[in-house]
Amino acid sequence: MDIFYGFERRFPVDADDSQMKLIGEFVSEMEKKYPDIPFKCLGYELGDDSMLYSIGLINKRPDIKEKITAVVLPDGKWENFSCPFNGRSIKKLYREIWAAGALDFEIETVDGDLFKVSVHRK
Repeated sequence: MDIFYGFERRFPVDADDSQMKLIGEFVSEMEKKYPDIPFKCLGYELGDDSMLYSIGLINKRPDIKEKITAVVLPDGKWENFSCPFNGRSIKKLYREIWAAGALDFEIETVDGDLFKVSVHRK
């Protein structure tokens, strides 16, 4: 059983994907505050109008000042996707992912110019 330890915020979700800008600001804030931690990003409680987004690590508590939340990650099949790290490509990728079915978890990382996401479906 894997556990994601991270600092979370709730974001509104809309059809125009305006949450991407807010989430990007949240990630930038945490990366500036803790530049030496190789954070991963977890999206969960993905609803029609909001989602929880946590920045942290899998199976290791990050040494940060913020309140840490532990989220048990589901076992089972995770699907992996990637695309260039830019807003247009990421929006297109997520539209394709969601077209194939609803998600309950997503884990995002950036590797240079490559955006990577692992998703778990309901």
